[in-house]
Amino acid sequence: MKAVAILPMLAMCLAPAVVSADPGSAKPPQVLSSGAMLCKSPEDYQSANGSDASRADALDSNQCMRITEDDVEEMLAPFVEILEQRGTMILVQYSVEYEDKIELLHRKVAHVRFTGWTDEANLRNYHEWLTGKPQT
Repeated sequence: MKAVAILPMLAMCLAPAVVSADPGSAKPPQVLSSGAMLCKSPEDYQSANGSDASRADALDSNQCMRITEDDVEEMLAPFVEILEQRGTMILVQYSVEYEDKIELLHRKVAHVRFTGWTDEANLRNYHEWLTGKPQT
C-alpha cells in the first residue's frame, strides 16, 4: 500500500527532469561578442554602424556602449537574455556583479542590469566562448 502512495510523489518529482531533458527545447546560453555595441534604440545602433565619426559620436553621447572581453567575463548567469526581436535587431539584457571591499571581512555588492539593442550576429554560444571549441 505504501508503494502505491509513493508512486505519484515519485512521478511528480521526475516530471520536471523529463521535460527539461529534451535537447531540442532549450537554447544554449548566449554571451555577447567582444567588441559588440549595445545601443538605446535600433535606430541608434544603425547610425552608430554607419561611419567611424557617427560611432564615436554615439559612444561620446552615451547612446551606445562597446562590450569588451572583461565585460563578457563579468556577466552573470543566465548571461544574455533576449527580451524582444525586430528583424535582425534584438533587445538584450544581462547582469553584472560589482563588489567593493570595505573592510577586511566586509564587502559591498551591487548587481547592475544592462539593457540595449544589438545585432543578432553579436551573440555567441557561451560554451563555445568558454572552451574555444564548437559545440556539437
